[in-house]
Amino acid sequence: MIGSLNLKTLRWSALAAGLGIGWFEYRSHVKNEKQHAIEHKYHQQQVLIEDAKAAYARSKEPLQPPTESPSLTLDADNLEAYLARLEKGA
Repeated sequence: MIGSLNLKTLRWSALAAGLGIGWFEYRSHVKNEKQHAIEHKYHQQQVLIEDAKAAYARSKEPLQPPTESPSLTLDADNLEAYLARLEKGA
């Protein structure tokens, strides 16, 4: 009778310990998942901020006029066009 009582006590104690350990591990996993979600959201916000800064910097760059140099070939056929291009560029 005593052996049976000790065995039942041991079984119930193991069950209670298993439930306690399981609950502790579950809470640990939930905490880690929440922390991971917070870090992911923070990282996404950092990416958005960096993209916005880059877009703002691009919008504030001065516009560069096209650097088109007139051709230096002087043929009789394109002399008029060459002189017209020089007058527009100057």
